[in-house]
Amino acid sequence: MKKIGILTFHAPHNYGSMLQAWALQSYLTSRGYEVENINLRPKSQKRMYPNPLGHLGPHVIKRFIDNPRLFCQDVRKWYKFESFLKNKLKHTKKEYKNWDELYKDLPFYKYDAIVCGGDQIWNTTCLDFDKSYYLPSPLPNTKKISYAPSMGGFLSHFSDEKTIKFIQSNLNDFNYISVRETTTSHFLSKILEKNIEIVPDPTLLLTADDYNQLIPSAPIIKGDYILYYTPRYVKESEEIAYRLGKYYNLPIVSTNAQHNNPHFIIHNSVGPIEFLNILKHAKFVCGQSFHLVIFALIYHKDFVALDGDKDLRMLNLLESCDLKDRAISLKTPQIGGYSAINEEKIDIALHKFKKKGIKYINSWNENEI
Repeated sequence: MKKIGILTFHAPHNYGSMLQAWALQSYLTSRGYEVENINLRPKSQKRMYPNPLGHLGPHVIKRFIDNPRLFCQDVRKWYKFESFLKNKLKHTKKEYKNWDELYKDLPFYKYDAIVCGGDQIWNTTCLDFDKSYYLPSPLPNTKKISYAPSMGGFLSHFSDEKTIKFIQSNLNDFNYISVRETTTSHFLSKILEKNIEIVPDPTLLLTADDYNQLIPSAPIIKGDYILYYTPRYVKESEEIAYRLGKYYNLPIVSTNAQHNNPHFIIHNSVGPIEFLNILKHAKFVCGQSFHLVIFALIYHKDFVALDGDKDLRMLNLLESCDLKDRAISLKTPQIGGYSAINEEKIDIALHKFKKKGIKYINSWNENEI
């Protein structure tokens, strides 16, 4: 059995990051590989998602006194993400902060290949970026492979000579390269002078039935509702979600306490498993999240992608499903009157995406990876 180490954003307390890591792990395991996530957790990343309890000093006590309910929800949420990391993601016991630490130990793991991806691990402007995701040193007995990494939506950040040389020198050493978006493919094809394949996000390698095995069947929230999810506070998005609630005469549920809107029902203590359950049973889904849109498609939900008209990742995906009008503008949003959700057309498009990913992974098998 061939052994694969996955190097991705597996540990951020972000629904999409953890679920894409679980999806790639699950799919590769189903193909007969021995798989584990390399437990790289840069200091910058851990600072982004600190334990709310932290050091029990004045700051923590003040947060508890100011809003004890929200504070307790934050603590439960943090532990649900950590529980998913511990119990659902197979990873190295040792945790690494940077490439120097990891590189010393790699011979010990005896990986036949390291797969970098998915998520925005090649986006050097991410706050939790680390050069490890480019495998910047020789690995004589290990194949270097990428599966669906992204460089983000603003490739103008990578135009300086130093960054381009960094990317070229490291990626030229990869045995197989694929990326998630057309824009990333065009950029890398140009600077590496070779064709770079586009493959689907790891979450699209699985089906609704696969995800249903992960989540409880009974709905966590009873009744009909709209799920609104945006990782950060965006005033315009909240206003559109509120208008959608009025249009459909449904309450708005949010899993992010930053959306401190009196018109929303806040369910903050929600980890990846609970999030999928809430999405699956929602009457309507909206937000600014690439993975939110993916799971809305997988579960055939009625949905809109807020600010999706500017996000090339979402536009490419929605155009393939003939749902371009579901990508709506923050400035001039269309409220209601969207094209019907054609489940058969969505399934055909998603299956087509999945076949591309499988074909790419098959190419490793053909070369005994």
